[in-house]
Amino acid sequence: QLSYEDDAMLLTDAFVMFLAYASLGVIPLIIFASGPLNVFTDLQQYEFSAGISLILLFLLGSLKSRFGSGGWLYCGLETTILGIICAVVSYFVGDSIMSFIALT
Repeated sequence: QLSYEDDAMLLTDAFVMFLAYASLGVIPLIIFASGPLNVFTDLQQYEFSAGISLILLFLLGSLKSRFGSGGWLYCGLETTILGIICAVVSYFVGDSIMSFIALT
């Protein structure tokens, strides 16, 4: 059983991580707001968004190391690799759903 102080600290840490992921998760999407201006091609927007996403995932993983065990490099790489895996799985699930919808 955790003490009240430990429980409050865990909630604070969880809230800080939530805010970090939610606020930094918007940054890769900002480039798409330039779409109507025709400043960047679709490929440039995608490349920028993917690159920024990888950098932010690594930075968030490194920050995560302050709240858990493990070094900053390990946590940064772990979060980046998990993010890549989630993105690939999401892509294939979405592609499968689109293929299924197109068949019906």
